[in-house]
Amino acid sequence: MTFEFDLVAGGSELRFTERGFEQIRFLLSEFQPATRVTVEGEPPTRIRVQAQGRPTIMAPGLLAQVEKLAGTTLRFELRT
Repeated sequence: MTFEFDLVAGGSELRFTERGFEQIRFLLSEFQPATRVTVEGEPPTRIRVQAQGRPTIMAPGLLAQVEKLAGTTLRFELRT
């Protein structure tokens, strides 16, 4: 089973380098576990994640790490 969710930038765009995005992709792949991680919008305002398992929220520690790399606060939105 898979589900999708977005991590939406809180009031500004995402501010990360190519290396930063690769680190985000790695973290989400390892700990969510995500099968696909993409950036949406121009300028980028959300990270779209396809994950394995049942729909769930993100662990606060993982979200904090992703926010640090993204350079902004993020809001979790489950896609239906």
